[in-house]
Amino acid sequence: MPLRVRLVPFSRRHLEDTLTWVNLPELSHFTGTLFPVSRAAHYKWFNQLKDDPLRRWFAIEADGAHCGNTGVKRLDTENRCAELFIYIGGEQFRGCGIGVRATEQLTEWCFGLLGLHRVFAQVFAYNAAALACYERAGFAREAVLREHYFHQGRRHDQIVLARVNHGVYGSQ
Repeated sequence: MPLRVRLVPFSRRHLEDTLTWVNLPELSHFTGTLFPVSRAAHYKWFNQLKDDPLRRWFAIEADGAHCGNTGVKRLDTENRCAELFIYIGGEQFRGCGIGVRATEQLTEWCFGLLGLHRVFAQVFAYNAAALACYERAGFAREAVLREHYFHQGRRHDQIVLARVNHGVYGSQ
C-alpha cells in the first residue's frame, strides 16, 4: 500500500529534522547547502523565512512522518511564476515516489491557489533522482546552464525544468 503523502506548513517542529538533513554531506551534494550549518544560523534562517513574501516552505509528511521539505522560492506574482525545490531528508523515504507526489501536490497548489502560470526547478545535472522526479511530475527540460555550479573543485551543469499551466487550473 502506498504511503500517504501530504504537505503541511513548515513550522518550528520541523527544525530539528531539517537541521540534521542540511548537515548531511550526501544531501548537500544535491542541494548545494554549504555546511556545517549551526543551530543558531538555522534558527535565524527560520525566523527570516517566516517574514519572506517570496518564499513558501512546506514539510513533507509520509504517513505522518516528516521525511523532507519542499516549497517555492523567487515567487513572482507579477509574472505569475516561481521556482520550486524539494528534498527528501530521510534515507528510508527516498526512491519510493514521495518526491513525485509532493511535487505534484505543490504544483497543483501553485497553479490553483496561487494562480501561477509557470513553475520551474533548477537541478544539478548529476542529480538523476531529482531530474526523474520532476519529469515524472510533468516537468519538461528547458535549458542547460553550462558549468553553472562549482562544487568539490569542479564545475557542473545545472538543468532547468518547468511546467506551464495551460488552463487546467484556470490560469491564462
